[in-house]
Amino acid sequence: MLLENDIVAGTETIPNQDFRNNKKVYKVYALVAVSMVVLIAITLIIEFIVFNN
Repeated sequence: MLLENDIVAGTETIPNQDFRNNKKVYKVYALVAVSMVVLIAITLIIEFIVFNN
């Protein structure tokens, strides 16, 4: 925020997120999502095999 060419806001107000941390969060989220899909698929396959005999 500038006011008559003077800096009013300090650097503490500027959010400096490390985008590498966001990448790690997305990797963990993707891993959890894929794991859940695999578990559901395995459950459905086992259910199909057991209850169709």
